[in-house]
Amino acid sequence: MSMLMRFAAILGGALLAVVAASAHAEYVDPPSRVARLSFTRGEVSFSPAGEDSWVNATRNRPLIRGDRLWADRGARAELQAGNATFRIDEGTSFQILNLDDRTAQVEVTQGTLNLRVRRLYEGQIFEVDTPTLAFVVSRPGEYRIDVDSRGRHTTVAVWDGDGEAHGERANFRIREGEAIRFYDTRLQDYETFDIPRPDDFDRFCAEREDRFERSVSRQYVSEDLIGYSDLDEYGSWSAVSDYGNVWFPSRVSSSWAPYRDGHWIWQDPWGWTWVDDADWGFAPFHYGRWVNVRNRWGWIPGPRGGRSVYAPALVAFVGGSGFNISISSGRPIGWFPLGPRDVFVPSYRTSRNYFTSINVSNTVINNTYITNVYNDYSSNRNMRALNYHNRAVAGAITAVSSDTFVNSRSVRQQMVAVNRDAAARAEVSQVAAFAPNMRSVVGSGRAATSAPQREIFDRAVVARTAPPAPVASFNQREAVLQRTPGRGMGMEGMESVQRTPRPGAQTAAPERVRVVGAGDAGNVRTADSAPGRRGTDRNAGPEGGLRGETAPDRGGALREGRGATPAQGNPLREGGGVSPSERAPVRQAPADAGRGGSLTPPERDFTRPTGRTSPERVETPRGRVEREAETAPNRDMPQRQEQPAQRFERREAPTQPVQREETPRFERREAPPQPVQRQETPRFERREAPPQPVQREETPRFERREAPPQPVQRQETPRFERREAPPQPVQRQEAPRVERREAPPPVQQEAPRVERREAPPPQDKRGDDNSDDRGRRSSDDGGNNGRRRRDE
Repeated sequence: MSMLMRFAAILGGALLAVVAASAHAEYVDPPSRVARLSFTRGEVSFSPAGEDSWVNATRNRPLIRGDRLWADRGARAELQAGNATFRIDEGTSFQILNLDDRTAQVEVTQGTLNLRVRRLYEGQIFEVDTPTLAFVVSRPGEYRIDVDSRGRHTTVAVWDGDGEAHGERANFRIREGEAIRFYDTRLQDYETFDIPRPDDFDRFCAEREDRFERSVSRQYVSEDLIGYSDLDEYGSWSAVSDYGNVWFPSRVSSSWAPYRDGHWIWQDPWGWTWVDDADWGFAPFHYGRWVNVRNRWGWIPGPRGGRSVYAPALVAFVGGSGFNISISSGRPIGWFPLGPRDVFVPSYRTSRNYFTSINVSNTVINNTYITNVYNDYSSNRNMRALNYHNRAVAGAITAVSSDTFVNSRSVRQQMVAVNRDAAARAEVSQVAAFAPNMRSVVGSGRAATSAPQREIFDRAVVARTAPPAPVASFNQREAVLQRTPGRGMGMEGMESVQRTPRPGAQTAAPERVRVVGAGDAGNVRTADSAPGRRGTDRNAGPEGGLRGETAPDRGGALREGRGATPAQGNPLREGGGVSPSERAPVRQAPADAGRGGSLTPPERDFTRPTGRTSPERVETPRGRVEREAETAPNRDMPQRQEQPAQRFERREAPTQPVQREETPRFERREAPPQPVQRQETPRFERREAPPQPVQREETPRFERREAPPQPVQRQETPRFERREAPPQPVQRQEAPRVERREAPPPVQQEAPRVERREAPPPQDKRGDDNSDDRGRRSSDDGGNNGRRRRDE
């Protein structure tokens, strides 16, 4: 009988363990990372997730899904998120749509964003959503995204790296050294740029990034630990027996203790979260452990290998009936930092794996001990008997009133003294059992004086990845939080509270975010098919760099040339491009049969816009495409079947679909001598031909405009000479330079192709049209064309 009873007891225990394990496996764990507001300059406003109020942003505040930032005029901000850094310039709206272990998805509806990704784990996503497109990073690098103030177009510049722009049923790959501006969500209306010279914001980003590259602390911590670059300036590292490498702050008083200069806020799903006031006050308060060595506090980071796991505050709370200290109002609450081999017990419910990870990633600790503590934690057993390393250290406990704690007031200004007897009688708890209020959610910041207009954040955006539902407001969560004071809602609790949009508030994700998916496989554009892709232009500098500058440093260090004289009128900025009124309507031409059904680049009018006085305008989209078009047959002969047919014929006007079908391949088949003659006309012959200066002065455009004998001039052009007078190789060598460099490439090269295939009378008529068109553009381009000829 006893054997049966024992068997039944063992079986019952096993069943209970299985049930408990299955229940624990259902927990949805919080993310292991957040974003840190690591730098602000000027008026930077902040709005917490689920709320519509705006306050002044507070440095070192952890930023989570749903949080929003606004950088007003003259302001800038920096956010660190593991192996990535987001930097925003003035006039920029920024919102975190999703931030978890796999996805970092942000939204920019206006302004300028610099994204630096130092490492990309397998399956990890870094995505920037804008009103025009969603940009997804393909490999580590540095990227700049500019959105104009009305959200009409988005410019993506790849300083270093590789990524894809996703639109409605279209993808567009953007490679290192390329900058492309998109005007529509189908990615059919776009223009390409030379990477411009760095402006003041670019230099600011380079200087901030250099702090990471030259940081001494990076050799002591995990590479994705947030905030390590600030430790170098405010402390030093020492090897301590029993603890290993320890960082000691150097600018603190002798009575200083961790978690004393700052305030508490409430953040779901974690609960009570510490925000430190020190410039370096993030990494030592959300990772690792603290130890007191010879009356001096030092911080011990977690193991260097592996990924770090964020914690809201690595402390143990003290209170209870025996905690008698003098306070003005409310109940007293105190805390002390966790020490080496202390177990952190979250106030929110988690799985066993998360419980283990958040401890072993932040301190060296025995796994068996962690398992035993977790069993008590998951069973709601009393854990007051846990031993804590720093509880008996003199001056370790910091205490304030519950009023100061809940209302996010400064701890340093409101703290009260704790004597040894009160510290000894205090009860240790893992939870500060106070329910939060709205001030706890907003934090210590004052009401913002530069809140953005509501419509800026209400703009629709394009997303590649579907973001989670918006975070519920505090008013909707308050009732649940009152029932379990001090305990974070956890991920399950947050998902259970559905947010109901209020009138005038930001709308739900499905209504405002358009998820475009992966797009069709046949609709993938690459940099090879981009009309303005950089080739081997004789005037161009190293590939991926600026003219006259060095290529970007792939290693991530401060790039040479990033500190050069700022560009005036950066084309990536709003106003640096062409206004919609200056751009001709764009029509999509039929796909090239030789491209396997890929989308063709858009047809655009590349007429040089007027009124541009910036010296850097030579690198604007129009100028760049014109220069490449002029030299394309010389510098990229293997690709002239694709690029000239697409770029030049698209810039022509209504007859582009017809001209696209008449690609150079068909011309070669109809007139066999043409390919041979093109191969026999190298660049050097054109440069050495003496009659070229004369022909530059006597441009075909002016002759065609003023004199009727235009057919004679056409006979001097290479294409007509090939048909009518084969033995004119010298004239062909001279004429191409005249036409291609003095007139916009699309007009001069496309019109002759059509004329060759049609009868002579149409050729005369189209020549007149081309001459009129060239005459119209000669006044605008004459100066620049003359400059290009002298350079040649």
